[in-house]
Amino acid sequence: TLSSDPADSVRLMPPARLRVLNPAREYWGRIDSEVRSGLPGRKRGQILIVPQGALVRKKARDGNSLHVSVSAKSRFWIPATAFSPLDSLEPPKPATAVLARSESEPDLVRLRIFLQRRLAVTVLQTRRPQQLRLRLYGTAELPDMLRQDFSDPILHEIRGRRMAEDEYEYTIRLNMKQQWGYRVYYDNTDLILEIRKPPVQRFNPELPFEGLLICLDPGHSPDEGATGPTGSSEKVVTPEYTRLLKKLLEEKGATVMVTRNDTAGVTLAARTLIADAAGAHLFISMHFNSLPDGINPFPLRGSGVYYYTSQSYLPATYVNDYLRKITPLPNYGVTYQSLYVCRQTAMPAILLEPAFIMHPLEEMYILNGEYRRRVAEAVVKGLEAFLRRAL
Repeated sequence: TLSSDPADSVRLMPPARLRVLNPAREYWGRIDSEVRSGLPGRKRGQILIVPQGALVRKKARDGNSLHVSVSAKSRFWIPATAFSPLDSLEPPKPATAVLARSESEPDLVRLRIFLQRRLAVTVLQTRRPQQLRLRLYGTAELPDMLRQDFSDPILHEIRGRRMAEDEYEYTIRLNMKQQWGYRVYYDNTDLILEIRKPPVQRFNPELPFEGLLICLDPGHSPDEGATGPTGSSEKVVTPEYTRLLKKLLEEKGATVMVTRNDTAGVTLAARTLIADAAGAHLFISMHFNSLPDGINPFPLRGSGVYYYTSQSYLPATYVNDYLRKITPLPNYGVTYQSLYVCRQTAMPAILLEPAFIMHPLEEMYILNGEYRRRVAEAVVKGLEAFLRRAL
């Protein structure tokens, strides 16, 4: 038994090997489970992906989080549970890429990068210009071998350039008014970026949502969410709003799916996976707002819409405009925030907060059928206006 004090001991039966790591020392490790998170800073909507099997260097620890380096100059925070130290203390050799090529399919464009091993990557999506920037960390000098399918109408140009000693970035310029989603994943050691094409070619004013699959997400459950002064639960009220919204969208041609029924409990991760697996074109999560204890609830009131990625900015803006026009409550605008269901969805995703359920007057509105109808109509009109612009 090896023990520094009675509360901290390790007991092994021979034959066995024990390796003691200095928590203050830097060492290399392997990622056991994929880390996918948003990044703070000026680059809004940037996503970090550290895949299972990637090699990173532990720099520091703060509670349950590790600060790891993925290249000579770039460091990120990851959960400590995702990291296992390597037996060897020698740094791994930088990975090389043999080839990058684009592949066109009817509903998407795929960029495949052939790598020797899995690397950490970041993805940054922008609207002006419409493009995606895919950066690889821990790369050796990459060959300028890029095969682009120039016949694909949405693919304007792909360029690669070295950003640092061991970082390389691909910029994918797109011929699109609006981006409709992307997926980044590994196929063995091949890095795949899939870019979705527009779901329909032109806007149809008679059936504006024809050809669209829209995923509605009634917020919360199994947790109760926020609770109003009379005891109304966000978990119970949100399905009432999505039921009416589903009906109105279907009347205008949409195919609509929901992430849960009235009683089912669904995790946040499952909600985004459900929408992605079904191939939804839009994701709308319905919630009602509240504030933490100790904060005056009266100055901040009314409705608002949240988004994270650039592809979600326009639908959030148009839906919020109609919430402001149609509903009687104040409106606090469109908010950029790294919320899970807005960040982890592959398609444009917005989160609605049509009122503060903790406020007595606004709870009364929330429970009123006329207010429910106005909110649903605002969402439908906002999405129609978005599609006129996007298609």
